[in-house]
Amino acid sequence: MTLLVTSIVVNKLDEVETRARQAWTGGADAIELRIDTYDDDPAALANYLRTEKDRTWIVTCRSTAEGGRCAADAMQRASLVIGATRGTDAYVDFELGDWRQTPDVRRKIQVALTEADDSEQRSHGVLRRLILSAHSLEGGPGDLPTIVDEALGERKAGVVKVAYRAADIRDSFAALDLMHKHGNRVI
Repeated sequence: MTLLVTSIVVNKLDEVETRARQAWTGGADAIELRIDTYDDDPAALANYLRTEKDRTWIVTCRSTAEGGRCAADAMQRASLVIGATRGTDAYVDFELGDWRQTPDVRRKIQVALTEADDSEQRSHGVLRRLILSAHSLEGGPGDLPTIVDEALGERKAGVVKVAYRAADIRDSFAALDLMHKHGNRVI
């Protein structure tokens, strides 16, 4: 299944409401909320997402190291994303590098998503709402199969996302090959 996902960067809750309405009207199937610079109450965002539960939401707080605008450390970013998604069905997109390097962050996210997902939504320890992502926006994609296999090997992510700047058409074919191999577990 192919979805049109619109990414919006927001600072305040009223921006979420306005920009999301524009995205849905424009034909988006899902919205990725980039809360890199969000300075409103995360609980208020979670309340809003609960009122829009029939929509598909992805919430992320992208670090400056991976092309985002948030200079906070991994634990602070995890806390913000968890607060903004508590009690919702929103997907949580977290960076693979920080997931690997920060056991406390990993535990915090796992606990939050495990509490939120009932046993029907968890399968063999996989958290269906967890997206582990890697970004290479300066250069080519690197060794995509290895990145994806390692991320899927973490055994917790429901989905793996790789974002990169394609140098030529072959880079696009590499992405299509991975999506063909892994189905809807790879973005």
